[in-house]
Amino acid sequence: MLALAALALPLFHAPADAQEQKREIELRLVALSRGYARPLVGTVARLRGVAGIDAVEALGAGGDAMRFKVTTSLDDQALADALKLKVQGSAPGALTLAAVDDARSRHAEARGTVMQIALAIMAQPKPSWGRDSKPLFEGAPSLKQKLEKLGLKPALLQGNLYKLDDYHIDEEWEGSGGEYRIWAGDEWEGVYVPSDDWYFSDDPEDTKDKPVKPDSRFVGIRVYRSPWSSSLSWVDMEGLQLSGFESSRDDTNGEGELYIKEGAEWLHNILRALAALRVREPDRKLERLPQGRGWMIISELGGDDEEAGLQRWDLRHFDIQDFRLSWRDEDGRLIANLKVHHPAHPFYLEAEVDTNQVIDACKKTMNKEELSQLKRAELGDALTWIVAAEESVEVFQRRRNEAAANFERIREALKKASAKHALDQLCGSLDDAGLAGRLGIELPKDGAFAPAEYQIRPQMLGDVEISVGTPRSGGRYWVLANAASGEVIRSSQ
Repeated sequence: MLALAALALPLFHAPADAQEQKREIELRLVALSRGYARPLVGTVARLRGVAGIDAVEALGAGGDAMRFKVTTSLDDQALADALKLKVQGSAPGALTLAAVDDARSRHAEARGTVMQIALAIMAQPKPSWGRDSKPLFEGAPSLKQKLEKLGLKPALLQGNLYKLDDYHIDEEWEGSGGEYRIWAGDEWEGVYVPSDDWYFSDDPEDTKDKPVKPDSRFVGIRVYRSPWSSSLSWVDMEGLQLSGFESSRDDTNGEGELYIKEGAEWLHNILRALAALRVREPDRKLERLPQGRGWMIISELGGDDEEAGLQRWDLRHFDIQDFRLSWRDEDGRLIANLKVHHPAHPFYLEAEVDTNQVIDACKKTMNKEELSQLKRAELGDALTWIVAAEESVEVFQRRRNEAAANFERIREALKKASAKHALDQLCGSLDDAGLAGRLGIELPKDGAFAPAEYQIRPQMLGDVEISVGTPRSGGRYWVLANAASGEVIRSSQ
């Protein structure tokens, strides 16, 4: 991903007598389909065909934006109209356009800036091993001083929607390495993303659930630096899903078995051990039960961890650091909740156990000696899967087939409806009865995906992106097509 300058700047209008003259600007297209960037050369060719645009050169893509050097005789609004987009911000020499004014397009400005800061941190020399290694921002307490150390100017942070005071760079130094939180917004809302470096310990705050706020302005990246490696990851849900993942939920081992099922078996095994701990020590208080992340979960379960099967080193996509345990008290009944990864992750799993129900069941069939020696409890209907593993790889194939078939139906419906309706009347979610009526289409309600999961989002030049699914359903499937002609420009299939 390429570093981006601030994506939107205070509104500027060229004088009327200069608007017909050719000018060279940086055109920034934000929050559009990733299909336009695969590859950028195809988008460049289409932009060159727009009347009023004389020359186009691709500058790069990243941070949910594409940048082009454009020579044009059109003023800002005329250029936006020609591309069938909306002006999000403009300044001398720069113009930012988006298809709609929504949270994603507004976040795009901060996303580019946060990425540039994160990349500047990762470009610094790796810290040396030893307790005398110095923090990167030692002697630079203010944001402006930190930017100066990175060779960046504070003006980078003065955008249209986000200002200097909205940005933060937090350093947590651990002696020979550190964790860096680079973010914009009102408060930190980042999800936990583990480092590949064993050096970094758990942060207790990362074990707590943080509900996503619908009007949140938060955009964030976490960077880890150590003498051995550096890593970078988005920590806001939107950024995580936009950047994608290297593997999908339908990934299988050499025998064709789903890794997600193996992860679920591991989760189940840990919950059995936790329930057994409560059977052995039913009077242990909630605050003294194992909780948190990683090793804190299995540290008190007794026995050799590897021999007991509570730690595994051979399972792809899952590590003990990915597990997070919490408890809640419901009228004296202690409920254990165990999650793997975060809700935007393709291998997310979540289950919980009413441990009091397990205790009651065991007392009916075991004597005191058996209760005191129990290492694994049978969970029965005390176990509730909130997000379970799929049974087989065929489940994902059926989902892909259904998505492809419905995309074809939606494209044909859009092609016909475009003759009667404006494009903005043909976009939205397909659980909208009015939209479905204008399209003349009704999707099955008993399919793998509900109608509400199908989204039609406007793009540029009369295109739309039709999408369905999430990383947790096997991936986000999408097709970028022209609404009026039905021509497919790009597809995830």
